[in-house]
Amino acid sequence: MEKEINIKELIEDILRSWWVIVIAVFAFGIAFFVYNNNFVPKKYTSYGSVYVNNKAQQIVSPQDQNNTANLVDLTTSEKLVETYVAILKTNNFFNTVRKHTDFTYTTDQLRNMVVYNSVEDSIIIEVNVTAQSPKEAQDLCKAILECANITIMDVAEVGSVKTIDDATLPLTHSYPNVTKSTFIGMLLGAFLSIAGLFLVNFFDVKIKSVEDIEKKYNVEKKMNIAVIGTIPDIDEMDYNTAKKGGKK
Repeated sequence: MEKEINIKELIEDILRSWWVIVIAVFAFGIAFFVYNNNFVPKKYTSYGSVYVNNKAQQIVSPQDQNNTANLVDLTTSEKLVETYVAILKTNNFFNTVRKHTDFTYTTDQLRNMVVYNSVEDSIIIEVNVTAQSPKEAQDLCKAILECANITIMDVAEVGSVKTIDDATLPLTHSYPNVTKSTFIGMLLGAFLSIAGLFLVNFFDVKIKSVEDIEKKYNVEKKMNIAVIGTIPDIDEMDYNTAKKGGKK
């Protein structure tokens, strides 16, 4: 019970210093906003997508006048998506990309700049390329889309991929997320200010009022001690006046 009362009082002390929390929230939020918006290098992401085919030709039944897709071929292509993605992550593929472009990135650097996403229950692969500039991201994404079919045909010797969405030109940066970073900064400011106030109040053992003495001895130690009197506060001016009067 005593611990619950202490926790309650600590919370009340923290709430009385709400202005400290507000200042910390705004200060950290502004700091994170300024830092991420002005000092963190911007990165841009270009998007494209390809269609996976388990044949070198279109997945269409030649006898079907309505050009209805052959379900067997579609099912096979869905199973090939993961295999094709794995091929497009190999050193061989990125070396092919390097040969077709003027970029000086290493194979590992290119691999870290590209992310493939297979669209669920489909035969479509999304390609996301992140670079230091919008044009660079778009050019590299174009190269990957163009080289994908070359590598698939060369390595798998069956099947192909066809570009659905051409590489986009990013209009805004994808990293850093300034809004998200600012929100994280505000949360961090709130956490640190609350933690600081909690520690200050928790370890504060100073006696500040008559109530503190009565609580310390009469409540906690179950004693019955009466407070006879208190020493009034003396500000600096009164102290100096009293000191001069004593010399005289």
